[in-house]
Amino acid sequence: MDARQQGNEPEKRVSTPKELKDYLRVITPGVWMTLTVIIVLLGGMIAFSAMTTLESSVVGRGKAVLDNPAFDLLVELPEGQGERVKNDMKVRAGGSTGKVLYTFEEGKKTYAAVAIDKDARPLPDGEYETVIKVEDIRPIRFLWN
Repeated sequence: MDARQQGNEPEKRVSTPKELKDYLRVITPGVWMTLTVIIVLLGGMIAFSAMTTLESSVVGRGKAVLDNPAFDLLVELPEGQGERVKNDMKVRAGGSTGKVLYTFEEGKKTYAAVAIDKDARPLPDGEYETVIKVEDIRPIRFLWN
C-alpha cells in the first residue's frame, strides 16, 4: 500500500510561490470577525459577573405602628419566606430604611418587626410595600464555589 492510498501524501519541497499558495490555508475576514465577537462577548460576560451585585430579597406588606416603642413597622412575610429573614437585615419601606429587629410567628403567618433608622424619613401611619434584603450575590463567585 502506498502513501496516497493511506491519505498521507509524501512531503514535497515547495519550490515556487504558486506551490506555497496551495499549501497555505487562508482564513477569511468573516472567521476573524466571528472569533473577535466571541472573545468580546466572553470578556463582557466576565466583566459583568465580576462587577455586578445581584440582590436577593423578600417583599412583604408592612404596616407602620406609631404607638409601639419597640418597633416602627410590622411586616407580614409571604408564606415560606420567614426562615430566610434574620435579625439585622436591611429593610426599605416608603422611602425609608431600617433593619429587622426580630421575626415571630402568629398562627400560620410570619411577621418581622422593623426599626426605621433614626436619620431616615419617618413613616406616616399606613401600609407600605417592604423589601427586606436577604443577600447580595456576585455572579463571578459561582465559578469558585
